[in-house]
Amino acid sequence: MKKRNIFLFVQFFISTLLFAQLPKDSWSLNFGASYPRLVNHSYTYAGNVNFGGFLGVQRNFSEHVGLRMQIAFDRLEGIYGNPALSSFVNSFSGNFD
Repeated sequence: MKKRNIFLFVQFFISTLLFAQLPKDSWSLNFGASYPRLVNHSYTYAGNVNFGGFLGVQRNFSEHVGLRMQIAFDRLEGIYGNPALSSFVNSFSGNFD
């Protein structure tokens, strides 16, 4: 029963994505957050202060043509043995689709 419900949910989700129509000449704003995990052979384990997020804007010219610009930020932390020996990286990225 549980597998069937998951299958139906996935089918509904995919059909919603396939048949959704965006209005012509429209704008959209998207944003989100993430909890990335740093995995590296140099570190004993990943830190708990990992976070990230993104912000984007999209311009739809027609149902099939649009432009999207997105910026993202990630902060990754790793700990090597002693928790006092932690290291972190701040990462910025941008996408243009």
